[in-house]
Amino acid sequence: MKLELTQNQSPRLKMTKELRQAISLLQYTQVELVDFIKEQAMENPLIEIEEPPPTNFSSPDLTVEDYAEKQGDWRQALLEEQRLLTLSGMDKKVVSQLILNLDDNGFLPYTQAEVATEIGVEEKDVESGLSILKQLQPSGLGCYGFREYLLFQVKDYADFSLIRLVIKNHLPELADENWAYIAEQLSITRQKVMTIANLIKSLSPRPMLPSTKQAEYIAPDFYVEKVGGRYEVSLNKYGEPRIYMNTHYKNIEGTAGEYVKTCYNKASWLIRSIEKRHTTMLKVAQSIVDRQTDFLNDGGKGAFAPLQLKDIAEEIDRHESTVSRTVAHKYIQTPFGTVPLRMFFTSKLQLHQGGSVSSKYVKDLIRELVRNESRQKPLSDQKIADVLNREHTITISRRTVTKYREELNILSSSKRKAVQ
Repeated sequence: MKLELTQNQSPRLKMTKELRQAISLLQYTQVELVDFIKEQAMENPLIEIEEPPPTNFSSPDLTVEDYAEKQGDWRQALLEEQRLLTLSGMDKKVVSQLILNLDDNGFLPYTQAEVATEIGVEEKDVESGLSILKQLQPSGLGCYGFREYLLFQVKDYADFSLIRLVIKNHLPELADENWAYIAEQLSITRQKVMTIANLIKSLSPRPMLPSTKQAEYIAPDFYVEKVGGRYEVSLNKYGEPRIYMNTHYKNIEGTAGEYVKTCYNKASWLIRSIEKRHTTMLKVAQSIVDRQTDFLNDGGKGAFAPLQLKDIAEEIDRHESTVSRTVAHKYIQTPFGTVPLRMFFTSKLQLHQGGSVSSKYVKDLIRELVRNESRQKPLSDQKIADVLNREHTITISRRTVTKYREELNILSSSKRKAVQ
């Protein structure tokens, strides 16, 4: 075997500090971007900023700081709380991102895998962060929904195994006060069932009750309005100062000159990066809106067109991860309200005659079929799949129906059946 030393040249992207910051800029909300610009101006003597005139949202004296405080609400309080804990850098990163991803009820609407992909960590790191988040106040934040939150509240009860079975399998019967059926299914007395029922009724339905939430003002990152026959997107640049370069020190030489040169490069990078951020954000949002005009035309009640991150990435010639960072934690103000930009993304299913429909549309059909079914003869997952195939020409398997039904928190047909 011959050993020899050879050299190979291959292109490789080095993740510099500047590149990491440029990527971070895409994830910033408008308030976070304003804060970042001000921090850079304090550190760099060549960066000068000019504050924009105040915009009157609710008061002529409203400032960027007031705006940030309004936007922060209970999530901001949670971020402050977790900063007081002794956590590793990884745990701090994950918990912060989990807090920002909570919905208004305090539930986490994304799977561990989705969160891990979005913030670039492993699923075990997300799992660790979730366990920390659930210990913050109010406890139980980060549960995936109503059932998991109920289970979280009773996990230390002596009868947890029995209570767990009732919560997981018999909530509809519990709501109908069908004590006899539950007692028969679990081989316990009616009195025991009633005791468990009273306990469950005393639990909180969600971590963030109306009494625990502060008034929230969501700052939209984009605005969309119909101009002529097309929806046009614009950026919300509220509070964003104008940046320009201070040239007073440009002729300094020597050691101080090297420092000035470094500051000049950083200032130039900041200006270019913010301009690139604006361009990328507009391209992404406009591309999304152009594909969801039916939804917008129907006042937010129409069907979504199937749309995935890669579709937008291919259209605007950007990497899929760039699109993901751009839409993360961003909101768009539409004629019918302010909604998360990520809401416009949905997977697709094929139609028999060609074309496709969104998974959200199919889930709505499943919800409607279950709502109108006979309680004595509820539809099985296979029957739902057959109806969707036959009446709506949607190619869908029983397994996919089961998956969507579970995501909608709909019980199986055997557990939806009413007892005579």
